Amino acid sequence: MNKISRVLPLLVLVGLALSCAVSLAQAQTPKLVYSNSLAGSGESGNGFKIQYGGAMGTGSLTGNLITVRITAPHGSTVSSVIDNLAQSYSLATSVDSGSGGWITALYYKAGTAANVTQITVTYSAAIADWHGAVMEYSNVATSSPVDATCSNHSITISCSLTTTAPNDLVVSTMIGLGSTIEWNRLSTITPGGGFFFDAADTQCSDADSELVQSTAGSVTPSFTVTGSSQAFNILGVAFKAATAGTNPTGMYILHEQHTQSTSAGPLNLNTYFVSSGNLLVASYDLGNTFTNASIDTCSVPNTWVKKTEGTFWPEFFYIPSTGTFSTNLSCTVHLPGLSGNGIMVIYDVVGAATQPFDVLSSGQSQGNGGFVTGSVTPTNGPGILFAAANDGTGPVTGVGVSGTPTPIFDNTPYTGEQDTGQLNNGDAWQHLFYTTPGPLTYTWTMAVSSSYMQASAIVFDADPSTTATRPNPPTSLKAAVQAVP
Repeated sequence: MNKISRVLPLLVLVGLALSCAVSLAQAQTPKLVYSNSLAGSGESGNGFKIQYGGAMGTGSLTGNLITVRITAPHGSTVSSVIDNLAQSYSLATSVDSGSGGWITALYYKAGTAANVTQITVTYSAAIADWHGAVMEYSNVATSSPVDATCSNHSITISCSLTTTAPNDLVVSTMIGLGSTIEWNRLSTITPGGGFFFDAADTQCSDADSELVQSTAGSVTPSFTVTGSSQAFNILGVAFKAATAGTNPTGMYILHEQHTQSTSAGPLNLNTYFVSSGNLLVASYDLGNTFTNASIDTCSVPNTWVKKTEGTFWPEFFYIPSTGTFSTNLSCTVHLPGLSGNGIMVIYDVVGAATQPFDVLSSGQSQGNGGFVTGSVTPTNGPGILFAAANDGTGPVTGVGVSGTPTPIFDNTPYTGEQDTGQLNNGDAWQHLFYTTPGPLTYTWTMAVSSSYMQASAIVFDADPSTTATRPNPPTSLKAAVQAVP
């Protein structure tokens, strides 16, 4: 056998080994599955029941990591973080800014079971204000996943940690230390060090970010802000990578954000629309008679389409697949003449049709007596419905759960919630995935039986092809891991 003949089999074996190693590394790259960031409560409450639809409307997916990031006043003590499957969540790290300040903590559940649909955060006593966010990731170790942590509270929003394994998922969360969480406004937020947003809210001065660190070593989660000189809490946690968990398929929600507004008007808010899907939907609870809202002046060029039934009904905005999506996308939300409080819920959808809008409901959901029902008829399937409601005296306590498909209540009910609570504004949101065209019914119940309500819904089509449109990966350093499978 000549030298070339002897070398070729060796090269083939080496090539196969390298190919397997590359495939293994790719399989072990952690990936965001679903992110849900909430507004601040702004009132005393307890037993915060985060309704968790997850990416596909079925709750958590098998074997993934769920993180719960919470902030409450100094002196508060967490009694439990537990879900509807009786899974308890472990504390990764926390930071306490001291008397008159805030405690920020990150809890987690590794290798979660499927179908987590509610996560309840309970304190030893009612607390005066609260913020929460939940993120789910695939390809994270299902046992002893925490590799390193860091925390800090200062004007310089950063902390440093050192990872010991390659491909760690490093997540970070921060929040401003104002006198309240709600209405503690910033102008802009920027993640540092190659991190990219999972969520960002200038109205509550909070943000969440992530990166995958390909090589073990030191890493510094950080944020830069404008419009405030206050101090901030920041946490960083590194989770070990593994081949584990489940990624969503078809049409699904990747990011969900709840942002708030209050003013005597007019009000112009710089709002972040963290997105990497191909349909962006914003649902605002107050209709034209309250404030004829609009969205423009985006950090990357985008044109929003507005749909509303008029008068008091909620307003919907969307950007179809022809838009430009980015985890750093921010736009100006104009709220002229607003006198009161409002909530905008933002959904970043993957797998929508190129021209996704199907139909808007037509006002039949106006009612009173503590219960209201409405219907809308999609002309295509599959797809997704988003519904919003405002009411005279809240809070809204639930949505209809009978029949198929099952709607997801996008509120976070809690003990002590009143109509003026800013976590939900006393109003309500829901969404549901459906598979075939035909009438869909959405219902609401209210705490006050004599209260009136006006609700409407909008429907979007999924990509009809077998391979749904996939988003491009973010352009920031090491952010390609967020490309949708």
